[in-house]
Amino acid sequence: MSFYLFPINYYVFTKIKLLAWKSVTQMKVSSRNIYQQVSRKWQL
Repeated sequence: MSFYLFPINYYVFTKIKLLAWKSVTQMKVSSRNIYQQVSRKWQL
């Protein structure tokens, strides 16, 4: 039973990991953009 469920669990796990990694990278990019905007505003 668990042998048949293993591939599904593995697929779900990899999908969740991928989504988490994507969200983290997006958050990093957005935070970097916000930081640049703020620094630009303070410079002006």
